[in-house]
Amino acid sequence: MPSLDPARLLRSALKVNAVFSTVCGVAFMAAAGLLGPVFGLPPTALRILGALVAVFGAHAWLASRRQSISYGEATYLIGGDVAYVLATAVVLVGWPQWFSPAGRVFFAVAGDVVAVLGIVEYVGLRRLTRANAALA
Repeated sequence: MPSLDPARLLRSALKVNAVFSTVCGVAFMAAAGLLGPVFGLPPTALRILGALVAVFGAHAWLASRRQSISYGEATYLIGGDVAYVLATAVVLVGWPQWFSPAGRVFFAVAGDVVAVLGIVEYVGLRRLTRANAALA
């Protein structure tokens, strides 16, 4: 039976992204002193990254909880995912020496997770846009 909520896929993907981003962000901030050396990063850099990722996660959560998700906000959040994936790829390929082997693996996997979530969000946004066009 089809979903009655045309935003269901987008909403679900944003919620998963929000939880993943917030958990990673809070962990980076709270355990920067422990995780920094494991990832090969200065703890301050990990705290800053953690704060940015946690704020993004909170925004994604709030967007997913709204009655109506605006096209602009969804596009902005998907763009944030794209920017994270591209920045991760550029930094890992251009400056791999900044990371320990564990850091390279962790951030490569995290980039892959964010890429998949971004793709699912995009598909969800397309479905929502088509459903709204069909109603018009």
